[in-house]
Amino acid sequence: MCGICGIFDLSGAGRLEGGAVSAEKMLAAMAHRGPDASGVYVSPDANCVLGHNKLAIADINAGKQPASNEDNSVWIALDGELYNYSHIWKDLEAQGHKLKTSSDTEAVAHVYESYGLDFAAKLNGAFSAAIYDAGAGRLVLARDRAGVKPLFTAVDNNFLYFASEIKAILAVKPEFKSLSEEAVHEYLIYGFISAPSTIFRKINKFMPAHVAAYSSGGEKYEQTYWQARYSPEYGRSAAAFANDLMSSIKNAVKDRMSSDADIGAYLSGGINSSIIVALMSKISSVRTRTFAIGFDEDGQTDLKFAAKVAEMFDCVHHAFNLKSREIELLPDIISYFDEPIADPSVLPAFQSARVVSRHARVILNGEGADELFGGHERYLWETIAGVYTRLPKLLRKSFLEKVIKLFPASTNNIFENGVRKVKKFVEYCAYDPNYRHLSFTSYFSGESLRALLPGFEKNKNTILAAEKKYEIDFNEGNFENWISSVLFSDYKYPLQNSVIVKNERMCAANSVENRSPFLDHRIIELAMKMPVNYKIKNLSLKNILKVMMQDTLPIYILHRPKTGFMPPVDRWFRGDLRELMCRGHLSIDSIDTYKTYFPFRLTIRPNSVKIYRIGRLNSA
Repeated sequence: MCGICGIFDLSGAGRLEGGAVSAEKMLAAMAHRGPDASGVYVSPDANCVLGHNKLAIADINAGKQPASNEDNSVWIALDGELYNYSHIWKDLEAQGHKLKTSSDTEAVAHVYESYGLDFAAKLNGAFSAAIYDAGAGRLVLARDRAGVKPLFTAVDNNFLYFASEIKAILAVKPEFKSLSEEAVHEYLIYGFISAPSTIFRKINKFMPAHVAAYSSGGEKYEQTYWQARYSPEYGRSAAAFANDLMSSIKNAVKDRMSSDADIGAYLSGGINSSIIVALMSKISSVRTRTFAIGFDEDGQTDLKFAAKVAEMFDCVHHAFNLKSREIELLPDIISYFDEPIADPSVLPAFQSARVVSRHARVILNGEGADELFGGHERYLWETIAGVYTRLPKLLRKSFLEKVIKLFPASTNNIFENGVRKVKKFVEYCAYDPNYRHLSFTSYFSGESLRALLPGFEKNKNTILAAEKKYEIDFNEGNFENWISSVLFSDYKYPLQNSVIVKNERMCAANSVENRSPFLDHRIIELAMKMPVNYKIKNLSLKNILKVMMQDTLPIYILHRPKTGFMPPVDRWFRGDLRELMCRGHLSIDSIDTYKTYFPFRLTIRPNSVKIYRIGRLNSA
């Protein structure tokens, strides 16, 4: 994990004589991404400047960036790690390339020399790269297949700005803080903003699995070098898939354990993290460091299961509790994201990475497994919805739904909570299947946004655009049913734009390299080939992982219900943090301070909240 940035003169007029100063400002804004060293390269033609912050993971005493090839005609800044480095090295040697160091960054420069814009397809890793080709007079940007490493771009006055974090671009272009109304609406609906959009109108996310070349004449060429497509292979048994998957995950874990710095793994006691820890323990002769987090209010369930797994594989285990008052860290945490993300688990993610930073610089995690292999509870909802919607309409509308409406629903006891969930499920089934799985987890529906936001006609188009963003393109896969399409959609949107972002930013904030074996592109490809009934079978989630690990992990781990990574914020706000919330953030004085951003006012009473509109949404 490092930070890269730069500026490219699209006019080719050589207007970057002072570019080093701008690059240093950009690097300073994201110094947390690489506290060990920094470097700046300004091209002799003053058309390009590259910057790099280094977090030393491998070859700690070498690998200075930006780096170049033998004749300094190709310069590169790289964020990330290559996991097929040894293969690349042999390939380059066979072609006659002479490398000055053992750095994978320099190796990428030579791969580019050999393969041009097809170079990214030769790389297996998590990376974002910026290459200046002096001979061709062009800048080349690339990003890894799963979008693990971030990259942002913006264009102004015929200059291209790029960086690993938005704040680096804003450090030299503060006028880019103008908000995108469509992005605001998308965030309010789904809780995140999907690529290529950001919350800022003039700044974009560079797409995963993407390469773009910008010439000094202002021309742009871009291509997608890899694409995940759902294409199930029905002729293979679940056992055959499980064997192939075990081999692929072993290789992915082994690849990501390459490090000259201390390495560890997150351990929740669930199946995803337990698989990673089990394989790490088999691969390494050194005891695996594991890290677990719990909450005082949850009875320490996660910590108990994590401790059992750690003992099972003789790990050096670190466990800690998150306290409610640690929510006061949120302002600092939010600053690392640069744009909003509605996920309360950012707090434990940040604190987990902070604890890791005291013991290791590299952490492995189990992210991606739930979306690829069917681990979320909403997939069961979709499965049951498929059965429910096939019942005769007369039975559903004239009997079942009328009976359900007779029951009261509140949040006062278990029965009434259950009724509330059933009513929500019935509402869920009425949605268009194309996006109902996302609407089930959304914060505001398009309908509620139209009621909340003043000037509906003005906002109508952007709200509709945000809603339609997640309609599934059936050309992207041979979907056998709605569950398979839901899994694909979750891989494409929440995983890439929320889950990965959360963990990457929180680790980056603490100068920790975050590695995700399940996001290896070979595992993604294998997951896309599995029929959905291998993943979700008889209402058993992640069934293929259970088959794969049945001889390694005990039943109480394999079949443990997913608990998630969420702090008990509802109990916090009713307890220790009630005063902070009601008298602080939700006070009239506090809300009035931010009234240009929120078109409504809240009036707090002991048992109720009333909403009053106070003005229009200001996107400036």
